[in-house]
Amino acid sequence: MPVVLTWPGEIRPKARPRSNFASHAVYTDPAYRSCQGQMAAAFMVQAAALGWTAPLLNPVAVHLILEGKHPRRCDGDNTLGAVLDALQMADLLRNDNLKAVPDARVTLLHSGQPPTATIHIAKFNHNLLLK
Repeated sequence: MPVVLTWPGEIRPKARPRSNFASHAVYTDPAYRSCQGQMAAAFMVQAAALGWTAPLLNPVAVHLILEGKHPRRCDGDNTLGAVLDALQMADLLRNDNLKAVPDARVTLLHSGQPPTATIHIAKFNHNLLLK
């Protein structure tokens, strides 16, 4: 049975970390970190309400559906990456590599409505893939 989580608003796309070679420090955009923390907290609350308390066993399929007025010029993989990072931060996914998430998709249903996101997470079934 798939798990369905929601996010009421825009998703800040995954930012590329910047490195300082002199100090070996990695800089990540504070707005991205803030959005990650907010999404992770919301996902934890929703998962607890569904009775989901431990990371899903691998492999899983993740389908991100963006509805409403989302930015259309950002890369879909960076938006999906932000959601996967938040799911890991919330300890709902163990990992977001291809072994753990072999099927990941983004669908944009753009309109003038306020932005929302729905995340469907299900056990991966290779028999459902298009041949």
